[in-house]
Amino acid sequence: MPDKYIYLDNAAAAAPEKNVIDFFAAAAMSCYANQEAIHRQAYVLRQKLEVAEKELALALTGDVSAQVVWGSSGTDLFNLLSHAPMLRKGNIVTTLEHPALLAALKRTGTELRTVPLLDGKVNLEELGRMADRNTVLVAVHHVQSETGIIQDLPGIRKIITGCAPQALFFSDAIQSAGKLPIPWKEAGLDIVSVSGHKLGTPGGAALILRTGKDSTRKNLVEFFERSRSREYLAGRPDPATMLTLAYAVKICVAESAQVLSAVRTMNLELRERLGRIELTGKRKIRFTVPAEDASPFILHVTLSGYEGAVLVRMLSEQGITVSSGSACSAESNLPSPALTAMNYNKKDAFSALRISFWRNNSSDDICRFADALEAVIKDY
Repeated sequence: MPDKYIYLDNAAAAAPEKNVIDFFAAAAMSCYANQEAIHRQAYVLRQKLEVAEKELALALTGDVSAQVVWGSSGTDLFNLLSHAPMLRKGNIVTTLEHPALLAALKRTGTELRTVPLLDGKVNLEELGRMADRNTVLVAVHHVQSETGIIQDLPGIRKIITGCAPQALFFSDAIQSAGKLPIPWKEAGLDIVSVSGHKLGTPGGAALILRTGKDSTRKNLVEFFERSRSREYLAGRPDPATMLTLAYAVKICVAESAQVLSAVRTMNLELRERLGRIELTGKRKIRFTVPAEDASPFILHVTLSGYEGAVLVRMLSEQGITVSSGSACSAESNLPSPALTAMNYNKKDAFSALRISFWRNNSSDDICRFADALEAVIKDY
């Protein structure tokens, strides 16, 4: 067995760091009361959570007035959102989203309009045709969880303002929160999502909601406020986990420039190394998204003639952990929806690898991965 494992599947769940785990352990030992009780200990805990909400919103959006909705995972919060009454009429416009979000949007029962992609990005012209005065929600990820492509959220906002100004604008920022700046103000976002597992915490997730006098936005905030206390659509979030999520986000945002520079260097280094590897038939590894259009935290490639899932297993035997796509679709026998939406043929859509970086990865990890990939290609 390998002496050291190289973990490069951080887009699925990031490796935790000691300071975050230490914070969580301390919070779990002291913040175990039910924050909804009426005694003094619960009151103190509610105050801590209120402070954490403001810190989380400020760190990610710069908007201290934004409302935070805690949850155990992004999937749970997507499911909760699907019960919002204002989303059960008109139409919802979306694109190639995370499977958990798409499933939740379908459960609203509202007409779902899917905007096609243009080289992996939202086709703005088609968005302008699909969004209209009956659109209640436009849902577009910030960073696509498989390919890492970054969407032009401010550009999308311009289209929404012209065609569907009444619509809420929701961006799944789970792959960008704490890593890349979220254009909250520039894109006029109404809802963003963040997940602790992508930041190396023991769990937890949050939706950040824009507040204001607009009736739709007020009604959405009110829906979330009553969803637990009166309608029991979701369980009570674990306080220690939520406090740890806010703590980790603050650290990630404070250190984001340094981490982003290091990760970008690793990404470009690996692109250069992979570009020199020759596949059977003198083919080359194909980079799904150019570096300038993708999050540096995700590098997605296809290796024509090789099955990504087989390569993942072979690399795992060498002590290298990567993925062949989104973890939530790992057991699917269908080709990658992200790649088929980008006009890849079925065979090549099965040939993908996703390498995803985090703050504790190093150039040595990149070299070991590249060496291992060359070796398994020869043994394939």
